[in-house]
Amino acid sequence: MNDAGFGVWVMLDSVPKSFVRIFTIKSSDLSVKGFRKNGEPIIESVEHHPGQRDSSVLVAFDPDSKDINDFEINASAHSFCVYPHIETLLLLDQPDFVIYDQGKATLQSGELKA
Repeated sequence: MNDAGFGVWVMLDSVPKSFVRIFTIKSSDLSVKGFRKNGEPIIESVEHHPGQRDSSVLVAFDPDSKDINDFEINASAHSFCVYPHIETLLLLDQPDFVIYDQGKATLQSGELKA
């Protein structure tokens, strides 16, 4: 979009060129930092304080109900970084990357062996 806001679009059924706009927020004081598992955007909201340093709060926005969930995390303006967390069953302490499933099968280097 432009510096006055942002729009969030999703691709339908992994089909290229099948994007649908989910919502648009028009504000230069907001920036999307990531998304929760339920699809809600995590947004940094900059608060301006005349004569003082600007600050930011981290919130989640529910586009259906238009509710804002404040995480009660405050910081200096534009200082938030959000990194995705992906769960895995790989064992980092196993150098051969072998996973045993109750002794029945072995998964090694992406191949299942019975």
